[in-house]
Amino acid sequence: VHYHLNPGGVTRIIQSQIQSLKSDTTKIKIICGFCPDPEQYRQAGIELIINNELNYIYPESISADKLSHIYKSLNDFFRKVINKDEIIHFHNLNLAKNPVATKVISDMASEGYFVVNHIHDFAEDRPQNWDFIKKVIEEHFKANLRNILYPDLSNYLVAVLNSFDLDRIKENGINEKRKFLLPNPIGFLPGKDIN
Repeated sequence: VHYHLNPGGVTRIIQSQIQSLKSDTTKIKIICGFCPDPEQYRQAGIELIINNELNYIYPESISADKLSHIYKSLNDFFRKVINKDEIIHFHNLNLAKNPVATKVISDMASEGYFVVNHIHDFAEDRPQNWDFIKKVIEEHFKANLRNILYPDLSNYLVAVLNSFDLDRIKENGINEKRKFLLPNPIGFLPGKDIN
């Protein structure tokens, strides 16, 4: 799951993960808010599900009623398209690009859904994002922000790109058994010398 499949870093990682995981026994579905080229995924045999409620939301254009509407819509949607025996691998869930999605997925994890939060960037490093997610989670949903971002659940795993972030998530309560270093893959052009 990601907010979009626009060309860029996270989309390249998703495409790389598809190549790594695709097999006759593994079913992959991609869920996003926007995809400029859905045919490339469908032709590759990937189930692509687009829901515009996953798109970015912005503090200046959102009301309490709209937050509640998005929550109900995403809550219903995810429970319809994801079974409890599937793994939800969400890219940048905590970045505050759509804090409602963060809340919905955290709620599902507390009900036993298996979640991998693949963190590429942290809202904590972006003051505007941090203020937004804090406002949405704490003021609108009346929930504890740390418990939503880093729930202490055995079925909630966190993957990060580097050792610095691995230490950082430990400080947020993610223990050794639930944290993973998953660096971005590096591809080499055939026939090119890497020395």
